[in-house]
Amino acid sequence: MLRPRCYDDIKAGRKSLEEIEYPYRWYESSIIKIVKNPVYLGHMINHKNITRSYKIKKRINIPLDEQIVVENTHEAMVDASTFEIANKMVKVKKKKDKNGQVHIFAGLLKCDKCGKNMVFTHPKSGRSLHPFYACSNAKRNGKAVCSYHYTRYDHLYKVVLNDIQKQVQYVKIGEDDYLQYLTKSNQKKQNDRIKTMTKERIKYSKRVTEIDLIIKRLYEDNVLEKITDERFMTMTKSFEKEQSNLKVLLEDLYSKLAEIEIKTLNSYQFRKLIKQYTEVTELTATLLKELVDKIVIHQSETMDGRKIQKIDIHYRFIGTI
Repeated sequence: MLRPRCYDDIKAGRKSLEEIEYPYRWYESSIIKIVKNPVYLGHMINHKNITRSYKIKKRINIPLDEQIVVENTHEAMVDASTFEIANKMVKVKKKKDKNGQVHIFAGLLKCDKCGKNMVFTHPKSGRSLHPFYACSNAKRNGKAVCSYHYTRYDHLYKVVLNDIQKQVQYVKIGEDDYLQYLTKSNQKKQNDRIKTMTKERIKYSKRVTEIDLIIKRLYEDNVLEKITDERFMTMTKSFEKEQSNLKVLLEDLYSKLAEIEIKTLNSYQFRKLIKQYTEVTELTATLLKELVDKIVIHQSETMDGRKIQKIDIHYRFIGTI
């Protein structure tokens, strides 16, 4: 495929195909710019750059979070899921190891203690012949800041592959059964949280209603001159402040409960995603970026004389299963 500039030159008649050197060679920066452009999602982007003044013509780029985005102005050329995966892939810095390899887990592994990335490491001594991952924070700043969270590459590969294969097999048994399994898994984790938040929501809502009644009675007492204007203003201000704080708490609770409901709906999205795979025999960077948001590595522990390490796989849409 011709590069855009070459296509424009040929179409406008400025150059012929024979006159252009490497017309089909696309630069990485150009591809990344296209992949990150929300215009392909059907959105219009305005206020991307400005001039400092009418005297200085050089344009200054505006930060992405300050640009004006008008959604759904035209037909999308790519779906949101594909756009998200592509952006995850270009976001990761693909650093090569000493053997020239780019690792499939790049950008996905996180330390459970400090949240920093885990970095791939080749063994430097004869104590271990196996490549491993370690917390970048601990490697850079020492064990006083965080522990290494050492995990072998081959062990991690096996754990993740087995879990993905398990999800693929589950969905083969029956899509409806698998959806029920995902929903129950999510609900089981959230049940206690939902109960606590529901009790708090009822308690706060009741108190808000009570304060409305209290303020109404205070107003009546003030009109009947049972309390002074000064007393009325002081008490009303106090109750209104309490009520305002309760409404903020209620809004936060409603938001959190809505997030839990969304996670239940997201079970449909993950089922749709996983059913595309009839068989998974190996892990690839593309497969991992499509199915997984992040993998959290815990510090290993010794239990009953055995070393155990918890690895949490956070799948897209639904989190851990």
